[in-house]
Amino acid sequence: MYNKIFNRTGKVLVIILILAITAYAIIKLNKNKLDYIPIQPIAVNSLGEKYVGHDTCIECHLDIVKTHLETAHFKSSSISSKNNILGSFLEGANTFKLNDAVFYKMVLNKNEAFQEAYHSKDNKKISSSKFDITIGSGTKGQTYLTWDKNRLYQQQISYYTPTDSWVNSPQYPLYKIKPRPVIPKCLGCHTTYVEPLGNYLIDKTNNRYKKKNIVFGIDCEKCHGPAGNHVALARQDRLKSEGNAIIGFKNLTRQQRLDACALCHSGLSEKTKRGILNFKAGDTLFHKSDHTTNNQNLDVHGNQYGLLIQSQCFVKSDQMDCTTCHNAHKNERGAVSTFNQKCIGCHDLETLTHRETLQDLDCIKCHMPVQASSKLLINGQERDSIMALKVRTHLIKVYE
Repeated sequence: MYNKIFNRTGKVLVIILILAITAYAIIKLNKNKLDYIPIQPIAVNSLGEKYVGHDTCIECHLDIVKTHLETAHFKSSSISSKNNILGSFLEGANTFKLNDAVFYKMVLNKNEAFQEAYHSKDNKKISSSKFDITIGSGTKGQTYLTWDKNRLYQQQISYYTPTDSWVNSPQYPLYKIKPRPVIPKCLGCHTTYVEPLGNYLIDKTNNRYKKKNIVFGIDCEKCHGPAGNHVALARQDRLKSEGNAIIGFKNLTRQQRLDACALCHSGLSEKTKRGILNFKAGDTLFHKSDHTTNNQNLDVHGNQYGLLIQSQCFVKSDQMDCTTCHNAHKNERGAVSTFNQKCIGCHDLETLTHRETLQDLDCIKCHMPVQASSKLLINGQERDSIMALKVRTHLIKVYE
């Protein structure tokens, strides 16, 4: 009896051992396949390229992503929530008088926010639109977008940081309530990727988009391209043998690096005829004939590139580009000493007339002063109160 039991046990152990060896061999032979976790893209462009988002980039680039999440670029757009809308919803601070006949009230309903328009005479509600997308980091202000089916519109009321108050959206009419379509030129600079519905190159007023195919904010893949293939190779440990499948800024020419920034910082002229949503870092945006070299009337808002290339710092350098002074991975706003060191790196301290005041040195305060925009004007609570958005000029020079 005991012999039978031992024989059975031995056979079972042999079978288990064979199965274990077989399983080990299969695992060994298919290691790459078992280690590889298929990528779930958050968006896919017309070429089939996959956007995976910064949560995936964190796997290998934790430190860079952590600091990037604090930048104004990353916060340039997001799905609206009570946590990222800076304007007040408290009674007494949540209203805006549009004109003598209409006023707006900003209200919260559970976790959703709405702009509601009312007749001043009888407090009768005229309309209600939901805060769906928040545009802007809040450094200077925010504006908000609302969906009507697959059409996207800018809301009437925005938020202005300097006065910590609700304001009429820039250039929005005060005398009538009419939604303003959000065209691709806007989203091209406030999102990493968005899929338009219809041909936006032909229909310039097109404001239809696929809601579930948007990558919000200026995220990693805005500058480095869709990272689906890059992550797939990385997870399979095949990057070195098959390339990086990603755009590296250090591998771009100076003009390519400038063009990548100029896409959104050159005034959005017709230089983007082929489509702002089709542009990727490394593509050509400007030709030599497109360059503005002597125009003192460029507005400080949105045309930093046009102002920079007129600066002697730029003209006399064959290497200077936007990344010379800006680290796109970090929030450097207000970092005076950091920018001073950038200037001192090129300008010998011995040549500075104010070297004795180095302790209080603030190069950009004097040579890149904050100026009022003539393009971006905002109406405050009083109908005739017009405020100009103030932006730091990128025309570097000696100012009076």
